[in-house]
Amino acid sequence: MLKNIDPVLTPDLLYGLAKAGHGDVIAVVDRNYPPYAAGIPVVHLAGVDGPAAIAAICSVTPLDTFIDQPLAAMRPVGEDSLPAVTTEVVAAASQAEGRQIIPRPVERFAFYAEAKSAALMVATGEARPYACYLLTKGVWPSFAPDATPPGAPAVGAGDPATSSGASPAGPGDPATSSGASPAGSSTDAGQDR
Repeated sequence: MLKNIDPVLTPDLLYGLAKAGHGDVIAVVDRNYPPYAAGIPVVHLAGVDGPAAIAAICSVTPLDTFIDQPLAAMRPVGEDSLPAVTTEVVAAASQAEGRQIIPRPVERFAFYAEAKSAALMVATGEARPYACYLLTKGVWPSFAPDATPPGAPAVGAGDPATSSGASPAGPGDPATSSGASPAGSSTDAGQDR
């Protein structure tokens, strides 16, 4: 059990998101999409709609600030506008990011081609058609100009060790006096876990 984690985030999904790095793409698709056709890892979120999946993913995964449109949305065939569900997805991503996210429309077959290079495919239970999205993962904390997320401290703010460029020593670091980890310390040796 984890605290402060959206229950939509399964262990497999958290693992896949953690493995993805800056610039990797996470595909979040509706129930009509063929998730295994891309040949990439698939995590199923049956019963979870697109906006809820995007909100949960964006609660732990930053979107890229180095590109203008870190969220791509599948555009319905023969239409110029995006489906109504995309409005909900954009609202969820924008709220999680603390900034306005503008979706990049992608034609259906171009979307299939782009999704093949995704790091992870998240197959939701979303019933509305064309509720398929590509999220480009960013970095935390954000290093783009003026992009520090709300509530996040500025890098190095108030910490002399980080503002000087030196990293603080932690357990197991050669810079600590004993080099021992807290689990091996005498203060917790007799405690039950």
